[in-house]
Amino acid sequence: MDAQEIDETNTPITYAVPIERMPFKKDFYLQGRELWLKAEAAAADESETVRRHVAWGRFGLEYALAGTYAQMGEWKSVGLSSALAARLDRTEFMQMRESARYCQRMLDADPRGIVSSRLNDVRCKGYLRALALAEFPDAVPERALLQDWAFNYNDHPKSKTMSREADKDATDGRIIAIRGENAGWSVTCPMSSALALDKGVKYRMRARLKAAPLGGARPEASLMALGVFDRITKKTLFNIAVRNAKATGKYEWYDLGEWVDEGHECILYMSPYGATLSFDCVEVSIVR
Repeated sequence: MDAQEIDETNTPITYAVPIERMPFKKDFYLQGRELWLKAEAAAADESETVRRHVAWGRFGLEYALAGTYAQMGEWKSVGLSSALAARLDRTEFMQMRESARYCQRMLDADPRGIVSSRLNDVRCKGYLRALALAEFPDAVPERALLQDWAFNYNDHPKSKTMSREADKDATDGRIIAIRGENAGWSVTCPMSSALALDKGVKYRMRARLKAAPLGGARPEASLMALGVFDRITKKTLFNIAVRNAKATGKYEWYDLGEWVDEGHECILYMSPYGATLSFDCVEVSIVR
């Protein structure tokens, strides 16, 4: 397609460019999808192999539409914002949700499918799945869950101290499992990428995780620190420590704190200190 000219000298397009940084406009994707729909119709009587190749070709356009919509601020997986609800267009939301559902059906049929680099594939698929399941926000909910897929973790592949695993006791069946010690912000989530909040409104945050007691560790020993850091003011909004004495080996809710949103770029972080932990999700709620 030549519908949109791109100067690749100044805007190179490589496999490493994430979807949110692609230079294409929405109309470009919509035109491309129409062409793939025509290709599907033309291949209706072809072999299953041919039809499958065409379907995966369409997948790329559907994913670009749904992925950009979910990750560029037009819609948020955790929408506790009246401003966001007011500006969302219902028709567009329904169209983008259908694109996400198409992608989800393709991925359900082939779970090995990769939509992004292996480093952030889980996060991208999480956005797709959340959009596919979402309902149009006729009213702002009082609370919502920020699931494990929205978080990145920093771990050298050879150390194998952190991994994403299935857990039937988790709220969505998946967790980030942590074994051992990873200094610093090992698990992080840029809050603006997944949360829509209203400036001046007070919110409360708590995390659901399972911490196993460490043999030989003192009761006051910290197994994990959780907090939120404001990148504009360079201040920590709140920070808590999960102590060994409080670790039950079962899933518990840990209150992080309350804050009034200032519209800043904040990072939710976790720092494990030599422990066995299962991180499930974070709940964000409006404080009335």
